[in-house]
Amino acid sequence: MNSGGASDGLGAEGVRQQDAGRPLWRRLAPPLIAALMAGIAIAAMLSSQRSSGEGAELASVAGFEIDAAATTMNPAGAKDAVDDARSCRVPLAEITLAAATGTTPTIRVHSGSYVSPSYVLTDQPQRIAIPFPAAYPSGRGVISVEGQAQNLAVALTPTWKINSLTGTAALNVIWTPKNGC
Repeated sequence: MNSGGASDGLGAEGVRQQDAGRPLWRRLAPPLIAALMAGIAIAAMLSSQRSSGEGAELASVAGFEIDAAATTMNPAGAKDAVDDARSCRVPLAEITLAAATGTTPTIRVHSGSYVSPSYVLTDQPQRIAIPFPAAYPSGRGVISVEGQAQNLAVALTPTWKINSLTGTAALNVIWTPKNGC
């Protein structure tokens, strides 16, 4: 058993001689700060890889907004998706659309096999619901917009900006599957 002699640099209580007069927080702060900075750097790196490498993130419609959200959808094509959302099996996704000031483009949104009604857009954001574009547990899929528009913004995370849409543009999207409502 070591009694804390001069050979190990520790005093009688096991404290290094140069740390003997320093409060505990002063001794622990440098390694804790280094660990915190490393954690932040790793989290930022992983977050940027996920959002830039895999696609933009789709948000879910809140449970209390399902009925209002359903009014923005194609009734024939969305019946099953709305029923699933109401019964807490699979939520609906939501996006917000806006176009350049002074333009009134008409577009449609494709999400998996679902095709939205035509939306006439303005510079005022218009929030719409869509089914998730692939099996919900997969957490990834593709949405597309079809039509003609200038400076179209599709609010996802991050926002999808399309300078000039003539025809169809597609985007990989991701989401985090959650159970129930």
